[in-house]
Amino acid sequence: MSIGKRIRAARTERGQSQASFAESSAVSLRALKAYELDEREPPASFVLKLYVDHAINPTWLLSGDGPQSSKLRKSNISDAVIAVRTFASLKKTNFAPEKEAKLVLLLSEYFDEGGEHNAPLVQSMLESSL
Repeated sequence: MSIGKRIRAARTERGQSQASFAESSAVSLRALKAYELDEREPPASFVLKLYVDHAINPTWLLSGDGPQSSKLRKSNISDAVIAVRTFASLKKTNFAPEKEAKLVLLLSEYFDEGGEHNAPLVQSMLESSL
């Protein structure tokens, strides 16, 4: 999927017309249409505006990798922290900060890829870290 198609997908998922999305993104309608049709590459300032104002993940927008929404990424990181700390509490153990950070990163990446939050694999990952 091209960057133009990803811009269009993000806009339509938010239920916005081209005109309202262009206005809320501080670009002309003509520019937005050119981006969506892949006639022009959007400037970095537009990508940043989409991230700040619409929570569109710049990595996804530019490459198609990762989650579309930075809100989802933040949620997955939060869920990973909760999973690691809950596990440590239940096992009556403490992870060193470096180990906790690595586990959170591992789990959040797993969640980003669509992994289930309560899957046996999560438990297995945490168990193997002891």
